[in-house]
Parts: sequence; C-alpha cells; structure tokens
Amino acid sequence: MKIILSSILLILLVSGCTHTTGKRIDMSGVRSFELNRTTPAQAVALLGEPPSVDTKTKRGITYTGYFYSYGMAGPTVSGGHRTMQVCLLEFVDDRLHAYLLDDFSVRVRKELDLAVASSLVIGSSTKQDVINLWGQPDGKALTPTNLEAFQNIRGHEVWVWYGMYKVNLRVQKLLVGFDASGRVVSVLANQNRERIYKAP
Repeated sequence: MKIILSSILLILLVSGCTHTTGKRIDMSGVRSFELNRTTPAQAVALLGEPPSVDTKTKRGITYTGYFYSYGMAGPTVSGGHRTMQVCLLEFVDDRLHAYLLDDFSVRVRKELDLAVASSLVIGSSTKQDVINLWGQPDGKALTPTNLEAFQNIRGHEVWVWYGMYKVNLRVQKLLVGFDASGRVVSVLANQNRERIYKAP
C-alpha cells in the first residue's frame, strides 16, 4: 500500500499538466456502510473492483483488505490544484470489519478541536455525542483489527479522525473507543505524535 501511495503522490507532485489516476471514490457512500453487515459484493457495487487486495491471518482471524485510490493534479507551473482520495476496507468472514478514508487537497486540511475531548463522559457519552463534536469519522473498526490506525486504544468499536493543526503543520489524530452498547469507553488525542489527551 505504501508503494501505491508513494506512486500517486509522485505523479501529483511532478505533473506538468492535468493528470488523473484511479477513479473518484464515493466517500459518503462508504460512510453509509455498516460494520459487520456490509458485504464485499455491496462494496464492489459502489466502488468497483478493488485495484489492490491483501489477505492476512493473525491469531486465527483472516483479514481481507480492499484498497482504492484516486488522485488529480493541475499544472504545477500555475499552482495547480491537487487532490487525493484513499479508501481502505477490511473484511472478516465476508462482512465489513473496518474502513478508513482520506479525502484532501494539498492546500486544505481540516483542523480538529481536540480540547473538547474533555467534555466526553466515559461510560455515558454516546456515538451521537461524539459526532456532534467532530462530525463523521474518517474511519471505523471493530476490534481486533489488522489496521494500524485503530491500535492502542480500548473498545469493542473504534473511530478515528485526522486533522492538520495550522501552526507548524502538526498532524492530529483522534481515536474514540466504544463498548458494545455504543457508549464511550476511551479517548486518545495526539498531535504530531505528542499525546495531548487520554481518557480514562
């Protein structure tokens, strides 16, 4: 996957004319997928056949990953606009186990208000409370998962958001874990690898 991403970024950075690679991804469609219910056939119906498929078995669980990407760049000599979309789906027993999305322009990156994480109440706050704070997540996963983005946090289900803090372009990452009933059980907020909030 890293090789594919590097190739896409190289094309976008050095292109002297408008260039497109891959097929635009229906991000809202992917966010409508349901963990433990959506099937590979339903994913293919929306996104097409995956350009890359990877299967790994860990601790008796077989994870199948579908990787999709899209990139578009205008002429660099005129400060052309560049965009990139990435979608990673993970299936276990032919049911969606996780998804991870990224949809951004090299000029624009959202900033997360991580300070409001302290308003969440462990064991009480709900998924809707979390959405009210940060909107729909960039990814969701049931645990355990093979995707690195969802590691090192407790929960039956984990959501992730990514952002960019404008000062020094620090990368933000927010993880929220839920129990089987959908209540918040853990929160982990990082900024440029520096942990700035953790609960409990």
